[in-house]
Amino acid sequence: MRHAGRRLFSAALALILGGALGNLIDRVRLGAVTDFIEPTHYPAFNVADSAIVVSVAALLLMAWFERSAPDADEIGRAHV
Repeated sequence: MRHAGRRLFSAALALILGGALGNLIDRVRLGAVTDFIEPTHYPAFNVADSAIVVSVAALLLMAWFERSAPDADEIGRAHV
């Protein structure tokens, strides 16, 4: 994984952890998670939920593109 890929991976994991901790803190302090973004045609959510969803999507995309990228061995064999 390239340096930028590691930074994105670390950021995604940090956002997942932060979102989970934010929801946990709400649950412990208030007894429920506070959802304050209420679009008209979509379930209510909060910033922590958004961080988790966006981060999981980023991790899935990273895994997809890393898996579909050719290995250095494959590139070397193609030139032989």
